[in-house]
Amino acid sequence: MKKILFFFLILNTLLTQSIQTDQKPILTEIETLTETTRYYSTPDEAWFWNFISNFTLWGNFGWSVSVYGNFFVGGAYDARRAFFFRYNGSNWNQEQIFYEPSFPGFGYSVSVYEDVIVIGAYGSKGAFVYRYNGAIWNEEQILNESIPYFGYSVSVYEDVIVIGTNGAKQAFIYRYNGSIWNLEEHFNKPSVSYFGYSVSIYGNVTVIGTYDANQVFIYRYNGSIWNQEEILNKSDLRFGSSVSVYEDVIVVGAYGAKQAFIYRYNGSIWNLEQILDEPSVSSFGYSVSIYEDVIVVGAYYSNQTFIYRYNGSIWNLEEHFNKPSVSYFGYSVSIYSNVTVIGASDANQVFVYEADLIPQVNIVNCSSLFSSFDCYWDKIEFFRTLKYQINYGYDWIDIESPILEDENVYYQQFNSSNLC
Repeated sequence: MKKILFFFLILNTLLTQSIQTDQKPILTEIETLTETTRYYSTPDEAWFWNFISNFTLWGNFGWSVSVYGNFFVGGAYDARRAFFFRYNGSNWNQEQIFYEPSFPGFGYSVSVYEDVIVIGAYGSKGAFVYRYNGAIWNEEQILNESIPYFGYSVSVYEDVIVIGTNGAKQAFIYRYNGSIWNLEEHFNKPSVSYFGYSVSIYGNVTVIGTYDANQVFIYRYNGSIWNQEEILNKSDLRFGSSVSVYEDVIVVGAYGAKQAFIYRYNGSIWNLEQILDEPSVSSFGYSVSIYEDVIVVGAYYSNQTFIYRYNGSIWNLEEHFNKPSVSYFGYSVSIYSNVTVIGASDANQVFVYEADLIPQVNIVNCSSLFSSFDCYWDKIEFFRTLKYQINYGYDWIDIESPILEDENVYYQQFNSSNLC
């Protein structure tokens, strides 16, 4: 049974923003001392979520998202804008807006790594590179190629940027030499439909997905050139429409088949490790992102997103976010460390989830289901009691009055038969 905890904060932006925090640990019985006294505890970790909204003036905010450390950026390509947020230890605050009114498609793709942000403007055949000086992001360079859809997809890692072109079936790699970004590699696949639709880079590995050819190309840098290492092929619809690589694992979305494929490198080849399959969820696999042992998969057409965690042998579903009223929730996803960012472009919203360790919370002294007291949380900030409902019996009812510094604590009622 689930316990839901909400906090409401204010995000400091040009528009009114709201941040909500949702804690959903499942209570599990850990000990029965007597027939009338049971102990329950929460898991060690729970996902909290912050909800950034009301960008109604900025078309398609959340079309693209990227997170790194305490930074995240969200693109709104229809408004030719991208928004930078920084976490100050308690809140995500909007600190800068990138705006290029003369460049159609600006914000269609975004990527952030350390002090570098790349923003694609595919309608203008360009990609903008910004560098952070500790206070603001300054435009460092505009990458231009006279190639249709240049900037459709972007990814940055350390001193390397990968840019896809989608319709032109090409991709480009740039490397920073300490002063400028130089073109290092140009991939051209004229016979591969929509080559460059998706791109991802980590370390010396670059992954380039296709949209219609159901292929994914893997390149590895040997210190001087980028060699094609392997081509992943699947007949599944839209295989390669989304890709993400981290260390020796690649995730490939195939949203037409409602699947995501996980490959692991064994030192010589990339082996298929597992297929994540949600046959009842439309567009599952449209967006993917991986960090360490966690994978995020978006399904925008169903307004859902899924989080999987690797236990050393298989990837298990850890969390399922369902936002039926938030249009295109899951259109874009990005994960770094314990922070996951999910875009809902049609609703002009971005959700920021944080997985944090939580203190163990026990329910103790459940002396009787027919008492209006003697059942409570042993943490002073969490109190519960029982209330009789006609034709329903006794239910757990949570005390909603402010307690300590948590002045807006709210609990959701659930049936007592699932507890004591």
